[in-house]
Amino acid sequence: MPAGAVRTEAGRSVVWLVRHNRLARREVEAGPVSGGRREIRSGLVGGEVLLVSGLENPREGKRVKVAAVP
Repeated sequence: MPAGAVRTEAGRSVVWLVRHNRLARREVEAGPVSGGRREIRSGLVGGEVLLVSGLENPREGKRVKVAAVP
């Protein structure tokens, strides 16, 4: 995933999921960065929608609108 989508909070790697148009924080095990992308070793399931850009200060439960899903 884009390296910038993985944030560090209190020494832990986290990503933000979009579920029912609301943000949900998820702790993940992140691996190395290569070519601007970060490996995620565990903590995600296929098909989940991730916040990769567009919010400076995400917070749990914040309502969002998905612009595009590739």
